[in-house]
Amino acid sequence: KESIQEQTVPDNDIGGSFDPLLYRTTFIHGGENGGVITVAQRPRESDAALNNWSTLAVRQHRLSPVSRETPENIDLFELRIDFQKAAELFTVLHDCAHWVVTFERYITRAQIEGLQNKPSVMSVKEGVGPGGALTLIVSSNVGKDLIVNRLERKLDRIVEATGTATPDQFVAREIAAGVYDETRVIAPRLTLKAMGISRATEEILGLMVGRRILNREFPVEMTSGLNVWVSFDDHQEWFGGDSGIRADLCRITFDQVDGNLFVDFVVLEGKLRSTGYDSHGVKQVQAALDLLRGAMPLSDDGAEQKLVDAELWREGILSAIEMVNFEAVETVDLKATSEESLHRIPEDIRREFRAGNFTVRTFEGFYSICVYGESGDLTLNRDSTDSRILIGKSFAADLVDLAGGLSDPTRNSNNATSKSKTIGSGGASGDADSSESQQTDAQSGSENDVKSSNSQHAVPDRESSDFKLRKLSDSELEKRYQSILNTYSEFNIKVHATENNSERFVEGPASVLYRVIRGHGVQAEKIMQQGTALKLELKLQEEQEVKFGTDIGFITIDVPKLPADRIFVSAKELWQCWERDENNLVVPLGIDRYGDCVCIDFSSSNSPHLLIGGTTGSGKSEALNTLLAGMINYYGPEELRMLLVDPKGTELEHFSESEYLEGSIGWDSEDAIVLLDKAVAEMERRYQIFRAARQRTLPAYNANAPIEDRFPWWFLVLDEYADLTSDKDAKKEIEDRLKRLAQKARAAGIHLVIATQKPGADVISTNLRSNLPAQLALRVKSSTESRVVMDEAGAEALNGMGDAFLKCAGITTRIQCAKV
Repeated sequence: KESIQEQTVPDNDIGGSFDPLLYRTTFIHGGENGGVITVAQRPRESDAALNNWSTLAVRQHRLSPVSRETPENIDLFELRIDFQKAAELFTVLHDCAHWVVTFERYITRAQIEGLQNKPSVMSVKEGVGPGGALTLIVSSNVGKDLIVNRLERKLDRIVEATGTATPDQFVAREIAAGVYDETRVIAPRLTLKAMGISRATEEILGLMVGRRILNREFPVEMTSGLNVWVSFDDHQEWFGGDSGIRADLCRITFDQVDGNLFVDFVVLEGKLRSTGYDSHGVKQVQAALDLLRGAMPLSDDGAEQKLVDAELWREGILSAIEMVNFEAVETVDLKATSEESLHRIPEDIRREFRAGNFTVRTFEGFYSICVYGESGDLTLNRDSTDSRILIGKSFAADLVDLAGGLSDPTRNSNNATSKSKTIGSGGASGDADSSESQQTDAQSGSENDVKSSNSQHAVPDRESSDFKLRKLSDSELEKRYQSILNTYSEFNIKVHATENNSERFVEGPASVLYRVIRGHGVQAEKIMQQGTALKLELKLQEEQEVKFGTDIGFITIDVPKLPADRIFVSAKELWQCWERDENNLVVPLGIDRYGDCVCIDFSSSNSPHLLIGGTTGSGKSEALNTLLAGMINYYGPEELRMLLVDPKGTELEHFSESEYLEGSIGWDSEDAIVLLDKAVAEMERRYQIFRAARQRTLPAYNANAPIEDRFPWWFLVLDEYADLTSDKDAKKEIEDRLKRLAQKARAAGIHLVIATQKPGADVISTNLRSNLPAQLALRVKSSTESRVVMDEAGAEALNGMGDAFLKCAGITTRIQCAKV
């Protein structure tokens, strides 16, 4: 319920000056207890011109001052919003939903934090939507037990694997609960992610370890002021979007001493690794320090900076601080003149900081890496290339102590970024707290198909944690990048290099992704039409094609590698960096362009069945064998049964004596129909039993059934589908059965894979493909075949030998399939 009222306030003559780049045109307050929110049509910063305009507008409307006794006052309009009903709806939603997303113009953190039943974790972002007038709030009130359980199991597994002495189960859970409470306050976005992606619990543990070591090495010093933690994950736009290199957190301290303002900045990046040292964290800290440097009033030599946007950055930092959880703010002897001061930075600190009237007392970076698979003593060393950065390396013996702070509260640390993607994660409930895999719990809703520790798509701040991808030198990549720019220059097409060097190229196993910025007035299509010219300049082979795209404001140029530059991965290497999901049928397939392990979750509604298409030499058979071998490697014969059809009689012959085989391998369409009928009958039988047991899915039924009554997953593979369906009658019978299975079999634990080297429209009908939600497109002959497999062109430009696109629920990921 909204109403407009007229209000009058004294003219305090603070002497502010409105800047449309820095300030909102309205001021929101009230509503902290579910009451009335007031939106004043007047900026928070006093401005003589706007005050006069506001007064004139009100008096023109009412033909008199609001207060006849004090005509010198400032008159203004106020929008009054009854927040009580919205607050009640907010509470109801949190009782029944895993996440609640609020996109609102006048609700801020202050209103939500003031509710009696406020959510336990909340990420707030202001200035979004058209004109930056909206606030995005993502919150939850139901995920604590889920995350604490995952943290507890992760700690127990690490301790068990490393042989480190551990407290009993109760203490481990106590540590996990404390870590959760700390993370939800300082890194809410990471906490929300951990409710859907179990792998994010590693990031949480690594982050806590790093934070505690940082607090010991860089203690907070305050005479009168405030100390706050800001999560850079909540401000990805500062770094060019979710693909920008950035650290995890920044601790900012404002200290007022004898009328002077001192500010401390300490940037933190924390990682958790099973083995090895990951140097990429140094670059992440450097990127954050370099960005913050642009907001500083003084340069290194003491000369005043003349950056035109420095004040804008400082205002952005202030706004970010005011959006954090109130519990993340520590104050000492802070002069609170009103209740509003509890929610905002005091005005004197705001003015001095925004104007640049402060001294930077500390400007440091700290990179913490906890290598729990190795042993040793905590070491602290300055980075050899950047003296601003301190590097801390801790080990397994430190992890529980650092994360929980049991014996020494000063010893502690925080963050982790191990890499893995699960395609189609979601579906049945489950948890996989492995150091490399990411799974989605049933409650997550399966809305994201590609999960990673930081973000979802081509992001340059991703370190190759599992596989070393960099084969070409930086100088060679820069040389090729410049060749691309020179080619466009020859055709008088304005194309610019990216400002950030790290955004210019990402080397993957089979291709290098280059990013450029189009010049003013240059159509993107004109840039994308120069594929042939680039192919000649880069000396590509005849069958190799350049692929273009767009990404966060860049034109992307995906250039295939020459054979000598290719990077391949064996299935054995892939399995070494992955652990199975205990409840769902999840299988590793390969790596993406960042070296992250990519898996397929067949238990998810996003990817229960898979279509594989690729011409001869594309790696189709190897990809299929990697899937099957991975299943055998991770699941026992009592958990998994395979039904295989191989018309060639050679591709799957090595499974003929496998204990996993259900019956014998089929060789023709008649055998395929028999196996499909068998699968349909088994599906119907299982559903009858599920109904009697009041269960809906295979994992749920197995979780409550005796061991001897549990059902295994059935995995049905039809290889060389074009040969199986060459006869029209056989094709109709096979497709009828496939359609029935594809629509119903997932919950029964029966999954399909159809593979073909002739993905024509006459072989793979639109109806069939629509019932196979996941598609693996290896190199095909034409864009037409590419569209048949994954409903878009591009697979014709792949590099062969396992280079593929994995598409699920509309998200396409370029991967390199592993080889058995």
